[in-house]
Amino acid sequence: MPFSSSIYLPEVNKILSKIKVERFLDIGAGNGKYGALVQQTHPNSHRIGLEIEEEYIQTYGLQHYYQELWCMSVEDLISAKPNEDYDLIIFGDTIEHLRKSVGIDLLNFLVYHTKYLLVLFPEQLLQGAWEGHQQEAHISVWTNNDFSAFDHVFLHRARKDFAAINGYLLDRSKELQVQDILVPAPSIDKISQANFLSPNYHARDPVKANISPNSADIASPEAYLLAAHLARQHQATHIISIGCGKLAQQLSLLYPEFSVIGVDSMDLIDGCRFHYEFGEWVEWDFEKPGLLPIPYETLQNSIVICANFIERLRTPAHLLYNLRRILNDAPLVILTTPDRERLYPETHFGPPASPLHVREWGLNELRKLLYARNFNVEFLGHTIDSSVSREKRTCLAILANNNQPQIQSAPDHFKVVAIVPTHNEQDVLPHCLNDLITQGIEAYIIDDWSTDGTYEIAQSYIGKGVIGVERFPTEGPSHNILRRRMQRVQDVSRMLNADWVILHDSDEIRESPWAGVRVKDAIYYLDQTGFNCLDYTVLNFEPTDNEFQAGSDFGLHFRYFNFGTHPAYFTMNKGWKDFGQPLALQDSGSHTAFHDGKRTAPYKFLLRHYPIRSQEHGLRKVIGERLARYDKKERMQGINNHYDHVDDHHQFIKTPDSLIRFDNTFYSNYLVERLSGVGIREKITEEWLGKIYALQEQQAAKEQMMILADLQARQTVEKSIAAVETADITTPPVTDISPAQSTVYKEVMPESSLKRSLRTTYHAIIPLSTRLKIRDIRGRMIRR
Repeated sequence: MPFSSSIYLPEVNKILSKIKVERFLDIGAGNGKYGALVQQTHPNSHRIGLEIEEEYIQTYGLQHYYQELWCMSVEDLISAKPNEDYDLIIFGDTIEHLRKSVGIDLLNFLVYHTKYLLVLFPEQLLQGAWEGHQQEAHISVWTNNDFSAFDHVFLHRARKDFAAINGYLLDRSKELQVQDILVPAPSIDKISQANFLSPNYHARDPVKANISPNSADIASPEAYLLAAHLARQHQATHIISIGCGKLAQQLSLLYPEFSVIGVDSMDLIDGCRFHYEFGEWVEWDFEKPGLLPIPYETLQNSIVICANFIERLRTPAHLLYNLRRILNDAPLVILTTPDRERLYPETHFGPPASPLHVREWGLNELRKLLYARNFNVEFLGHTIDSSVSREKRTCLAILANNNQPQIQSAPDHFKVVAIVPTHNEQDVLPHCLNDLITQGIEAYIIDDWSTDGTYEIAQSYIGKGVIGVERFPTEGPSHNILRRRMQRVQDVSRMLNADWVILHDSDEIRESPWAGVRVKDAIYYLDQTGFNCLDYTVLNFEPTDNEFQAGSDFGLHFRYFNFGTHPAYFTMNKGWKDFGQPLALQDSGSHTAFHDGKRTAPYKFLLRHYPIRSQEHGLRKVIGERLARYDKKERMQGINNHYDHVDDHHQFIKTPDSLIRFDNTFYSNYLVERLSGVGIREKITEEWLGKIYALQEQQAAKEQMMILADLQARQTVEKSIAAVETADITTPPVTDISPAQSTVYKEVMPESSLKRSLRTTYHAIIPLSTRLKIRDIRGRMIRR
């Protein structure tokens, strides 16, 4: 039909009122409704109507609304007009007349050639030919899912749907996006009533922050190290810090590896500009509405961190709105804020102890706040407060991109196989295999001539999750030569015809980074998002008694661990996608699968390792089986030397207080450590903080020199002003001007003008921040 519903005319009018239209295409012009609308709002625009029914052109006088009329099928548009560009395309009540495949191709073509694309269509409305017009039949059904690949706003109302799409020609740094026009900024009143704090909570009035960057207490150091880790994994080029303030010191250490953008209020951003020349410093007031002016091309290549900033605001509304919009393009945002429930010993209803904090949330309150704003909260836990306080009393949230696909069950055809080398592991192998099967992973066993029944247990699982069992070396027991064993692992991985391969010991349990997500499903998700290699954080569990029963659940029995701190543990690429790449297991001691083309998953998986189960087992395994069988040449090369400190008197049983308890709080308390490895090696954190302190000393010395230089400049200017005020017309001021020059100068410029000129020069050459410091120093000198 040439007519269509007017239910979305207010939205179309709103868009037309906000954008500039010089060239307009109306697909399915019908009776010319949208042509007339654009003619009215943008009379100087060049309007083109596309209509397949020539009868409609004459009947409805379309020549009155359009400068050009194309009488053709929309299916011919791509071949007939391949190079035409537009400011606006309206695809009104036409897409349902096309085959689905044609419609999808056309959408991808149109979005490439316009700034804005508006698509209107009915929801599942059956219709055949209308008054003999076969082209009016509805032959496809469209939903919001069909537009998920585009940056769009979708509206559903009275069985009519509307998709407003940002086209590729849109300059997002200068022009409004459809979200800016159609999605209202949050209401302060509504937001302030939904902070998820107790009604008894007392906030304080915000104060201007004037924090010296030279502080011994560096806030959220692990959050910035985490941001750097994730930026590398995502191959990001920028790190954006919202609420940078004194944290700009940490940004300075990330430059030049990453380009840096810092955003904060005027009272703090001036200090960043004063101290750091490397970054782009953006002054922005998050107490007011508005969209942060950072181009989407930059956001797409940025990791954004908002550290210890939300608690400084009167209301989080505008900050959260901006973060939500940023996540249309940026891979993720890291947000930190003090955890009120951990900071104070009893129920605390404010105001915060810090004079700079307006309000503070507990972890559960923050979770509700973020979910209520529709954030994709990927992880939520704790990190250390600062370089001085290493207590974990700071909330840390990782917020994922709004368009990030959801983790789903992997299809049956997606094959993940664990290659499991074994040697005398009958006490743990059954539970290891059961756990792999539960995780959706098949197993292939390479047994090193076990003598305790391990090989027979593995054979009993064939067809029940185990797809193969072999003994290696084929000629019989020999020295435990790691390189030879890893070569066999590589050969087996090639013959498995698996999508992904995991190198998995029998005394291990693997976990995905996401709670409740099977390892296979997590791998499938990473595969679909372009990653091809896994990394792991290692927890080494130690026995605290001799009570473990063979064959039982060792994951439940052993509850105390230490993080693996051996350097090899920080590159544990023991899971990889098989795309025919050459492997590197032989050269890396089994820890690195391959090098070329590697894209390691941004979040580490968990590798729970249970190498020793009792005192007797430790002596038998290490002294009797390992040290005696290790190859001497490999040991001379530094391979298999991790048990060199063990002798017949070694004590394998540890006391619980020397270890970390593994319970449900682990996943929150050690969020940063388990996802990235940051914080496990104290040396790395200490080196990071040491660099910041050294930078502070350099800045303090530089600042002192600048203040002294500025004082001298002021004294010179004041002497000149005093000389002008007291000298007669023939006396030159105390400057570098010669007497003759001074006489001429004063003849053409009155004394009052000269005085103003000198003061103007002083204000021009000395920054405001420095003038305030000078005034403060002079005041202290006078008081003394």
